[in-house]
Amino acid sequence: MREFILKNTGRIYLILSLFFASSLLYASDITTELADRRIEVGETTKLSFQIPGNSTAIKPVKIPSVKGLEIDYSGMQMAYRNINGNVWRGIILDFTVTALRKGKFIIPPFVFTVSGKRVKSQKVTLIVTKPVYGRNDGIRRLKTEVLLSENKVYAGEPLILRYYMLSTGLRVAGIEGMEKNPVSKGFILKNYDEAVDDDIKTIDGVDFFKSHLFTFLLLPIETGMLKAGGGTVIVSIDMPGGFFNMYRQKRLTFDMLNIEVMPLPQKDKPLNFKGDVGEFNITDDFRDGDIRIYDEKKINITVKGRGNFLTLSRPVIENENDKVKVIAEDSEGLIKVEGNSIVGEKRFVFTLIPENPGVADVGRIILNYFNPDTRRYETAASKRIVLNVKGEVKKERSLQFKSDESNEYEIRPYYFIIALSIAAGIIIVFVLRERRKLRTIADKKRGADKKRTGNDEKVNFRNIMADMENVLSRNDSGAFINYAHRLLNYLEKDIAQKNNSSSLEKVIKLKEEIYQYRYGGGRIDKSEMEMILNEINSIIELHKMNLLF
Repeated sequence: MREFILKNTGRIYLILSLFFASSLLYASDITTELADRRIEVGETTKLSFQIPGNSTAIKPVKIPSVKGLEIDYSGMQMAYRNINGNVWRGIILDFTVTALRKGKFIIPPFVFTVSGKRVKSQKVTLIVTKPVYGRNDGIRRLKTEVLLSENKVYAGEPLILRYYMLSTGLRVAGIEGMEKNPVSKGFILKNYDEAVDDDIKTIDGVDFFKSHLFTFLLLPIETGMLKAGGGTVIVSIDMPGGFFNMYRQKRLTFDMLNIEVMPLPQKDKPLNFKGDVGEFNITDDFRDGDIRIYDEKKINITVKGRGNFLTLSRPVIENENDKVKVIAEDSEGLIKVEGNSIVGEKRFVFTLIPENPGVADVGRIILNYFNPDTRRYETAASKRIVLNVKGEVKKERSLQFKSDESNEYEIRPYYFIIALSIAAGIIIVFVLRERRKLRTIADKKRGADKKRTGNDEKVNFRNIMADMENVLSRNDSGAFINYAHRLLNYLEKDIAQKNNSSSLEKVIKLKEEIYQYRYGGGRIDKSEMEMILNEINSIIELHKMNLLF
């Protein structure tokens, strides 16, 4: 049984002296570890501080007192560890934390002085629930929850989809990841790495640990009543029993959610609206001043705000004209989730090259978007950009040669144009005559080439089908998706020529499904690949393609 050297009933001061050589210590070097971040009332967990280096003295300056928790000093130990080939040496201070009541507790940083330097630990969060009495009381101790940021949005308005696991009286040892990905037909789906604190949720009087598993960003590209969510995940559960703990895997299933996606209004829609939805603003670094003709003027444009940064379109020049050449470039954007909103920032570089002297007014650089809060189309814009262009356009000049007798011979450019035209005409006549000879030879081979081309298409089509079956047997999902995409392109082309609408609809539906796996980040298992291959075979049997038969 662990002995407590000193009990913390308020504010405690410990003086620990260690006889090592003196070394520098920084606050970022202290590692704070809480053995179990989720316990029940009456249970105890260990709080440890790992302090590296050779210190002569350690003195606690601030040991926090948290109402509802009892924090006791447990002891200290010297430790040596080999971490990835690097030897770590230092001391570990251990404390025990006992839960006196349920709740969500934040244990503030501990403050120490080490060799005269003031350092502090990191804060940690502890979740405490009421104990579950009895292990066979009929309570379902593992549940799932799927939450949406909104259930009614406009097309192009992004959503946040969060997955949670609820547990009580169980120790979840590990999560294997998504076994079956969320359903996202009609959406663009993107994984997002989000840090969400654990919490407590009470259901029918029973406290559950609520743990965040995954976050996805959804962008609706279709309208109507759509569904999203679902999927499965495999977790490992710690089943205590006997001397050794046993682990058991369990499959968790998540609910599907209904989402109403409304079309964007047609009234007052700007002509150059590109589908951006949210609320945005534009800043620029344009400065007035003279510029010489053909010189470059770079303008950095930054778009910030909230909304659809997944497929944000490039802003446009308000007054495009032939006096200024415009080159626009994109850069990588920044996307961040704040609560139930998606905020972000994206930069663009516009390079302006004036090609005529004088004043060139290109107007503003603008982004038209739909604001779902005001339900109106709005415009984000830079300041007005006016270039004062200096210099002259270089004119064509005659070529003059002077002889020793100072006689001038003037050669004008149109003489060269006439000469070049005559030479070009001679070349064209020669090429046409040679092509006529080659056409006669080509006509003789056309029939054989046409027959050989048809055979090549059949062989190519059969090869793709054989390749699909081969990669399916090896469970190579990436190669399968690529072959399926090529095969469906053949099908769509041939079926469209035969005006078979029913088969064409099936092909388009399959292509949309493949699109989600290929570009939406979805994962496909072997059973789904077999289903897709069977559907393609059924379409071929129904249509009897000329390429195959």
